[in-house]
Amino acid sequence: MRSAMCLGCFLSALSVQAQDQPIAIYFVTNPSAFDAIAAETARVKQATLFRTLEARDKELQKAYGKKREEWPPDKRADRDAVQRAWHRAQFEYNFFSGLGLDPKKLQDLGAHVSLHLAKAEGVQLASTTADADLTVELLGCLAWAGTEGVAGVRLSAGGRLDNSLLATGTPSWTFQHGDSWQSTEAKAWTAEEPYWLIDVLHQPVGGNLGATCRKAGDRLVESLSKFAITNTPGLRSARKKAS
Repeated sequence: MRSAMCLGCFLSALSVQAQDQPIAIYFVTNPSAFDAIAAETARVKQATLFRTLEARDKELQKAYGKKREEWPPDKRADRDAVQRAWHRAQFEYNFFSGLGLDPKKLQDLGAHVSLHLAKAEGVQLASTTADADLTVELLGCLAWAGTEGVAGVRLSAGGRLDNSLLATGTPSWTFQHGDSWQSTEAKAWTAEEPYWLIDVLHQPVGGNLGATCRKAGDRLVESLSKFAITNTPGLRSARKKAS
């Protein structure tokens, strides 16, 4: 009887210890996410939404002035919903179309990100998605004339998280930025589509394609670290209970 009680205490202690562990990330480079049909659909959609967004901005500026904070809240919310839809379509076109770095260079960028993610504050790397709180897929990186680079990732729950628990207190991806970069959410997590789409834009003074994407990768590491630290309580509370 005493042995059983001790075993129960031991397992309970292990469970508490597991709950206190840093946020574990399984990071993978996923060029196989390319989907020509989805990309073409997204291309047409993002072009249409961009025209709609431009027209909406002109209408609102003409009616209420150029300062968005002075627009009626319902009109601003409607306009922002169009912008979010456009951002998502643009992301899907960029990263499901095979644009940007070729698979070899993308794998090199993935190795660079993984190396630095292993040293980042607030996270630890997991060897499999089953052992992770979060799964991060690097979908691609685009650069234009060496002047700016955009890395795109899909972020979803790993095997340690319960999506139903995550839905009760969904962590948010906070807009992050610096003098030459910004990290934004192209699609928020929802119960119906339980993943985030995140892009990280880096705009250096100069540089080439590889260097620009590498800088975007560095900013991605910084963003993931901040996301994990900011949302540690919510992510830990969504961990599956030990059976």
